[in-house]
Amino acid sequence: MWHKFITTPFGADIGWLLVFGLLAVCVWVKRKAIAAVTQAVSDRCWGYVRHQLGTEANKAMPASTERTYKGAFRGCMQYENYPHEYFFELVDGKMTTKVPIFQTNLLSAIQNGALVEIDTQVGLGRRAELVLRVRVLEDKRLWGLT
Repeated sequence: MWHKFITTPFGADIGWLLVFGLLAVCVWVKRKAIAAVTQAVSDRCWGYVRHQLGTEANKAMPASTERTYKGAFRGCMQYENYPHEYFFELVDGKMTTKVPIFQTNLLSAIQNGALVEIDTQVGLGRRAELVLRVRVLEDKRLWGLT
């Protein structure tokens, strides 16, 4: 291959160098536009694949997956029937809240009727919640239950 450059006249070599140099300068100038087009094509292609698989990355996620429950603690129990998950029950006024949770020992020391504030995080499958923090409130004035 190198022997062709030796046998060609000097003007032809300069011509090829100018062509390749001009092409390199054009590509360098247009590199951002080329990158934008390549990114758009890639996003469209992979977006189609994600849409077909049902795993779209741009689904709206909730602002926060943490929840806080407040009320009088009724106990931490396990369902009798399938699925045998654990849950805790809180009473706030006339409303009873039953929250499915993953098994935890954080609720084992709380007595029934204690005023609590329980922070949980929604699990990946949203089947049950993970208990993060438990606060037992001693002062009923914090709840407005004087």
